[in-house]
Amino acid sequence: MKRVVVAIDHSAVSRNLMDTAFGYAVREKDVILYFLNVVEPGKTGWRSRSGEVDEALIAKVRKEVHDWVHESAAQFGQAIPDLRIAVRSGVPSEMILEFAEGVAAELIMIGHRGTSNGSGSFWAAWQRRSWRTRTAASTCIGRGFWANRASL
Repeated sequence: MKRVVVAIDHSAVSRNLMDTAFGYAVREKDVILYFLNVVEPGKTGWRSRSGEVDEALIAKVRKEVHDWVHESAAQFGQAIPDLRIAVRSGVPSEMILEFAEGVAAELIMIGHRGTSNGSGSFWAAWQRRSWRTRTAASTCIGRGFWANRASL
């Protein structure tokens, strides 16, 4: 089984990324899709007194992500045999790589929008981690629409 981590954040770019991942899973047939949402403690107002993300928030986000992914899979119109949902708290670039290593992912799909430095942070984390652990996964970064989705 090929393991694919799809990092999502409730954006339109993430929604398009899900369709790409669904298409990949249908074509390849032996794929486990792990949809990962990372809650950033420094960017959320739902922290406990200790500064950590509140478990109630994680549970709420997990349900929202679960519902969103499953609704999107139903709208895709083809059966997606094995999809899994994970929500973690931390720095997204680090958590995506840590999670991918934990599930032995062969591919990481992340979205990129606007002029933010999100993918730059990811690549910097990738380089730091690759020197330490030799991460084996390939990475696919996409903006809102990919002209050549069939190539994945």
